[in-house]
Amino acid sequence: MASTTGKPKGDKKTHMERDTLWAENYEKEKDLVTLDQAGLKNVVFITNSNNTSFVVKGKVKSVVIDNCNKCKVQVEDILSNVEIINAKSITLYCTG
Repeated sequence: MASTTGKPKGDKKTHMERDTLWAENYEKEKDLVTLDQAGLKNVVFITNSNNTSFVVKGKVKSVVIDNCNKCKVQVEDILSNVEIINAKSITLYCTG
């Protein structure tokens, strides 16, 4: 059975839903995906992405990386925690 980790399941999009900033379905992006719409009371949720680099700007409540493969995530400041779920080859940088 083939692994489905990191397989995009639709169009790439970044959107805010309640207190969560979603970044989903990114695949082989050449440029950095900058997530700067979130603030201290927001969770950043990165899901179903493959071979992409993300930068989370500012201070956020927490970051969740779910079902991703070969992704790099740079976080400036974080209040709580980072969760990595069902992911392979994730590189995480904390700069704050």
